[in-house]
Amino acid sequence: MADRRRGYINVSVDDADAAAILAELAGMPDKVRKAKFAAAKKTMRTAEARLARGFTEQVNLKSKDVKEKIVVRKHPSSQAPTGVLRIKATRFPLWKFNRSLAEAGQFFSQKGVPVKKRKPKTGAGWKIFKGESKTRHKGFFIARETKSGQIQIMRRRIDAKGGKAAKPGRDYRTAYGISLIEADRRRRVLDKPIGEIREVMLDNLRSQVDRFLKRKKNAR
Repeated sequence: MADRRRGYINVSVDDADAAAILAELAGMPDKVRKAKFAAAKKTMRTAEARLARGFTEQVNLKSKDVKEKIVVRKHPSSQAPTGVLRIKATRFPLWKFNRSLAEAGQFFSQKGVPVKKRKPKTGAGWKIFKGESKTRHKGFFIARETKSGQIQIMRRRIDAKGGKAAKPGRDYRTAYGISLIEADRRRRVLDKPIGEIREVMLDNLRSQVDRFLKRKKNAR
């Protein structure tokens, strides 16, 4: 199931990484299985937060918005000690990459369609990744939706032939940026948090194995 390109991240013990630790439970397959399950279960509690932090460190989004796109697809069990996290492929609207409410100004009407646009040469600005300069793009403008009151970055709708749509009040749409999966493809955002999750997993496994060995020693 794990496919990083599609947003699936496995949370499990890597036998190659943990070979030295698991070797201490040689001859105790039941304990090995229980140790893997306990380590995966404990690591799942922090894996979501680590993935979210990895994105917010590089992508110009709020932590709340990022966390909403990371969900648990499968919890580890004693029989299958592998958890799976899923990163949704939903793209974020561009206004989430530009939180300046001051730019909205008076550019809205009762129907949510701007009655006065910025000059075409001005456009609307945003930045996708932190560290980049905010840039403005022609053909986009800022408006406020009447129902939600939310400020949006919008653009004129284009028909199938490449011309501008003609229906008044229907020829504007919310503009969208990238998804978290696209951000990872561009900047390898997940490399760091996946590495951190692997280290946390090994620490949790080490603690669980030590607990089993201590119990075995005390039982003698």
